[in-house]
Amino acid sequence: MSCGPGCKFRGYLLALTASVALISLMWAVDKHHYAAELQQQLVNEQAKSAQQQEQLETLAEELRQWRHLEEQRREIRRRYQEAQESGESVVLETNGKGVTTFAQPHGGVKITRTPDVR
Repeated sequence: MSCGPGCKFRGYLLALTASVALISLMWAVDKHHYAAELQQQLVNEQAKSAQQQEQLETLAEELRQWRHLEEQRREIRRRYQEAQESGESVVLETNGKGVTTFAQPHGGVKITRTPDVR
C-alpha cells in the first residue's frame, strides 16, 4: 500500500505540528522553571531586606541612645564648668531615693543622701 502526496503531506504536517507542540511545551517548562527561580530570588531578597531593615532599626535605636548619652555628657561637663567658675558645688543629679550628686569646683564628685523621715 502506497501513500500518495496528500498522505505524505499530512504526515509531514503532523510531524511538524508535533515538533512545534513539543518545542512549545519545552519552552513553557523552561519559562516555568525560570519563573520559579525568579520567585525564589525574590523571596531571598525580601528576607535579606527584612533583615537589613531590622539591623537598620537596631542601629537607629543605638544612635538615639548614643545621642542621649552625649547630651548628658555635655550637660555634666557644663555643670562642672559652672562649678569651677563659681567655686561652688553644683547639683548634677538627684534620684528618687534622696541621693544627690554634686559637681565639685576641683573636678571631683560629692554624693549625699538625705535621711529618710519616718
